[in-house]
Amino acid sequence: MRDRATRGVKTPDSDDGKPTTRGKVDRDWFKRTIDLVTLAVVAAGFYLGLDQAKKLTESIESSNRSNNLSTWSTITNQGMEIDKIFVDHPEFQPYFFEGVVIRSKDPNFPRAKAIATAFLDYIDSATALLYQMKKTPTPVPFVEYDTWNHYFEVQFGTSPLLCQTLFESKDIYGQEILKVGLPACRAKKYL
Repeated sequence: MRDRATRGVKTPDSDDGKPTTRGKVDRDWFKRTIDLVTLAVVAAGFYLGLDQAKKLTESIESSNRSNNLSTWSTITNQGMEIDKIFVDHPEFQPYFFEGVVIRSKDPNFPRAKAIATAFLDYIDSATALLYQMKKTPTPVPFVEYDTWNHYFEVQFGTSPLLCQTLFESKDIYGQEILKVGLPACRAKKYL
């Protein structure tokens, strides 16, 4: 005989062989618990995935900034090496900064030509690196890329020797220096 507390609740030993009401309640509770735990694990995984993606993005941006600063340092150091040439040999400045033409028969021509080649190598490297730096998602904020291109245009505009050497060697230089140098040289009618 059943007492009032168990009235209406089927027990495992019910004689009709059907699942008991109490067993169904236990399974529903267990299923809900598993679903809730699964949801919590998925939400935590999603959050951790987003957090890792954010940290990865920050790491990539930091790496890009570091690479750009390193590149900027390289450009600056190369520029200082070119400046040093003109400090050590001021007699060559007119051929690069004042538009003076040097003839191939001049005894200083071989050295001036070598300086022109070194100067072009610097400009080629700098224009290519500046172009790449400008394309990165985290450009260096204090580098004014257009100003640098203008600076190089001025250099070509004040040196017939630089223009002549670029034109003679244009097959070995990159597109960025050619985009800057050749129009500037043509504008001054050095080519």
